Amino acid sequence: MHNDLNTQPDTLPPEAAESVPPSLPAAPEPELAPELALISPKPPAPWSLFNWLSAGLRAAVFRKVAVDAKQIGALQFVAIVLLLLGIPLAIGRAEIEGAALFNAGAWLLQWMYLPFVALIAWWVLQSDRLSEMRSAMRAVLQWNKSALPLQAPGPKYLGAFLGVLFAAYLPIYVISALLAVANMRFPALLAELLFAKVMLVAAWVIFAWFIAVTFWVARVFKLSMRWALYFVIASAGLSFALNSQFAERAWEIDYSAQAANEPPRMQLSQALFEHQTTLLQTQLAALAPERPGVREMYALVFAPYASENVFINENNMVSDVLTTRFDTAGRTVQLVNHGNTTATLAWATPLNLERSLQAIAQKMDKDNDVLLVYMTSH
Repeated sequence: MHNDLNTQPDTLPPEAAESVPPSLPAAPEPELAPELALISPKPPAPWSLFNWLSAGLRAAVFRKVAVDAKQIGALQFVAIVLLLLGIPLAIGRAEIEGAALFNAGAWLLQWMYLPFVALIAWWVLQSDRLSEMRSAMRAVLQWNKSALPLQAPGPKYLGAFLGVLFAAYLPIYVISALLAVANMRFPALLAELLFAKVMLVAAWVIFAWFIAVTFWVARVFKLSMRWALYFVIASAGLSFALNSQFAERAWEIDYSAQAANEPPRMQLSQALFEHQTTLLQTQLAALAPERPGVREMYALVFAPYASENVFINENNMVSDVLTTRFDTAGRTVQLVNHGNTTATLAWATPLNLERSLQAIAQKMDKDNDVLLVYMTSH
C-alpha cells in the first residue's frame, strides 16, 4: 500500500480538473483623480526658477496654477526671496533725489513679515493635514468610505507653498514701491488731483489685492476653506501691524552730503549788527538822483530766504538784467539774507524794505519814473 501511494501521479483526474474554476484576471490599478495630484506617489518632473515665477505671477492675477506635488529647490526659493527683497529696494532708491543712506535696520523691519508668515504657513499646513486625517479616521470608524481621500498638502509642501506665495507677492510689492516713489518725488505735481486721497485709495486697493492673492494661493494648495481663511486673517493682520508700527523707509536723505551744498550760515555777532545798521544807509545814500527830462527806472530786489542758494542767484540775475537792459545802475537796492552778503548788502527785513521804499520815493520823479519791486522767496 505504501508503494502504491508513492506511485500516484501529481495531476488530478480529468473529472476533478473540470470542476476547478478558471483563474480570475488581475484587477487594473486605480487611477488617481486629478484633485488628488498632490498626494500622487509618482514624483513629478522638477520645475525651473522660471516655472515657479510664472506660477506665482499667474496666481497674482488669479489664474489657475497646476502645482501638483512639485517641490521647490533651495536655490530656487532663495532666488525668489532675493527678488522679492531686492527689486522693491532698488525701486525705493528713487524716492530720494541726490545722496541717500541705506537704513539696514528699517529695511529688515519691513521684511519681518516673511519669517513670521512662513511660521504661520507651517502651522496652517500642519493643522489642516491633521484635521483632515482626524476626519478620515472618523470616517473609517463610521464606515463612510467617501471621506477617506486626503487633499490637504501638509507641511512637506511648505517650500513650494511659500515659493508660489512670495512670487505672487512680487508684482504687489513692485507696484507699492512705485507708488511710494511717486508720493515722495511728485507730491506737488499731483496735489491738484487730490493726491493724498488718491494714494490712500491706492494703498487700500493694494492691501485688498494682497489679501485676495494670499487666499487664492492657499486654495491652489488645497487648503480647506477654514484654514485658508485662518491663514489670510493671520497674514493680513501681521502685515498691517508691521506697516503701521514701522514706517521708516529703507532709504534716507544723506544730510551730511547736503550740508556741503548748503549756503554758509550767518555768523551773528555784535560787529555784524553794528555794520548792518550803517550798511543800509550807505546803500540808500548811493542811489543816483533822477535826471530831468529822462524817464528813469528804479529797482528794489528783496530776497529774504537764506537757506537756499537759488534766491541769491536769482537776486544777482535780476539785478544784472535790470542793469544791462533798463539802465538801472546806481538805482537798484538789493536786500538779501545770505551768509556771503552780510558784509556788502543790507538784510532783507520788513523795516529795511519800508525804509528803502521811502528813500527811493524821495529820489525818483513819481510822475515820470518807474519803480520795479522784485521779491523772491518760498
